[in-house]
Amino acid sequence: GDAGSGDGGHVDQQREPLDAAAAAGGKTADSDQGRSKMEQQLIQMKEKEQAIVNQADQFEKECKDYDWEQTGSEVSLLIKLYDPDISSMDVEVTQRNRRKLDIRVFNQPLIQSPLANDVNPESTYWFMDEVDGQRYIHVVLEKRERDKAWPFLFTSEDKEAKMTITSSVYLDITINQESAGRIVIGLYGDDVPKTVDNFLAICKGGQQYRGSPLSYAGSRFFKIIPNFVIQGGDVTNGDGSGVGSIYGPTFKDENFRIRHSDVGIVSMANTGRDTNANQFMITLQPSSWLDMKHVAFGKVTSGLDVLAKIAECGTANGAPAADVVISECGVVPQIDMF
Repeated sequence: GDAGSGDGGHVDQQREPLDAAAAAGGKTADSDQGRSKMEQQLIQMKEKEQAIVNQADQFEKECKDYDWEQTGSEVSLLIKLYDPDISSMDVEVTQRNRRKLDIRVFNQPLIQSPLANDVNPESTYWFMDEVDGQRYIHVVLEKRERDKAWPFLFTSEDKEAKMTITSSVYLDITINQESAGRIVIGLYGDDVPKTVDNFLAICKGGQQYRGSPLSYAGSRFFKIIPNFVIQGGDVTNGDGSGVGSIYGPTFKDENFRIRHSDVGIVSMANTGRDTNANQFMITLQPSSWLDMKHVAFGKVTSGLDVLAKIAECGTANGAPAADVVISECGVVPQIDMF
């Protein structure tokens, strides 16, 4: 019994250092795993921070990844979030003064460009939002000057228009069923890409809006005001009351960089802010009063004589004195653009 007890004691003594070694080994493994996990988390955080830095760069250079709208008294800013793990705890929004809105995610600055107009700093508030499955930071700003329309949200948006023709379209015109010639319009796709894409698509045809073809072919100029504008493009109703675009019933004003500074400026007709659809105008003289209210997106590069013929069909109240129709339309092949 004593020998057994001694053997047992001996075995226990042998086992003790083995158990201690195993425990020490386990702690080392746990420690390595812990370090590895922490390193992975640090790498992930660095990647998240870099993603915010990259997004901030896109804001500054291309003014994208956000949307905004306004009423007479407020401006709502929605900033896209691409990381599903971002919570309100990771976001900091501070209105530092009337123009300086500081938005940070993971302590990285996301918005740095000053606002284009004054707000009341103490009234700014924000919350996390979701629209059609897309998550946003939703910031609400109170205008300092009520009922003043903001043409831009950030000063970085207020850029000089490039006015580089990226594509061209043609409109073949008939007046009282007789050919009047062709108008060629150069489009400024670098300045207003969404607006140009919509106009291009309707010139090409092939798309529909609620069962009606989206094509300018066969549509009329229903308003002709001498020494001002001609207006057409209502492909759904034909009288200026119709809507319909490749984006839905209407779409928002893209920007107002291009001015109505010459004859032949092509611009979106609307019924107020953010109500663009398919209708367009062509100026018959410089019309600065349309600036900041209508999105200009192109210019007549050929066919000013045809434009003059259309203008001759105008009346003081805008009702055409003749039947002016876009008989055919389409895209000018690149090789023929210039």
